[in-house]
Amino acid sequence: MLVEAGVIRTARGLHLSRRLSDLQRDFETLLGQHPVASAGVEKLFFTKNVTTGMAVAHARGVVYAALGGRGIAVREYTPSQVKKAVCGSGRADKRAMMEMTRRLLGLREVLRPDDTADAAAVALCHVFAHPDLMLPEPGETRGAGPAARTADKTRRKT
Repeated sequence: MLVEAGVIRTARGLHLSRRLSDLQRDFETLLGQHPVASAGVEKLFFTKNVTTGMAVAHARGVVYAALGGRGIAVREYTPSQVKKAVCGSGRADKRAMMEMTRRLLGLREVLRPDDTADAAAVALCHVFAHPDLMLPEPGETRGAGPAARTADKTRRKT
């Protein structure tokens, strides 16, 4: 069961400190609405655009601080770990990942934007790696259902 999925966007043109503050506020609001026990985050990997990588690293720091401040455990997964967990192959392409994420979550359409689908795939990987996190469907006993709360994938929230 997917509880909520989306992207936190900050206004372009604002100073970095303001954008990070806005991200923190919005992320903290989400955590207040949907409490989580732990979170899965994709490991940061960039080779081409260092500027974008730095912005993502700043955003990750905000998210890690918010999670840590609430005592929420964070586990990191490489892109290939996420692909293997969701599609069975660490070399799956974007289209295959989005489609399998849609199927596993029982959705009619793939999640959009792509960053949202990526975040949901990381959440699925996290739950598959830690089956004790699975929540039962209504009326089922613990561990019997495929439901899981989605935390966040930092890189996808900027």
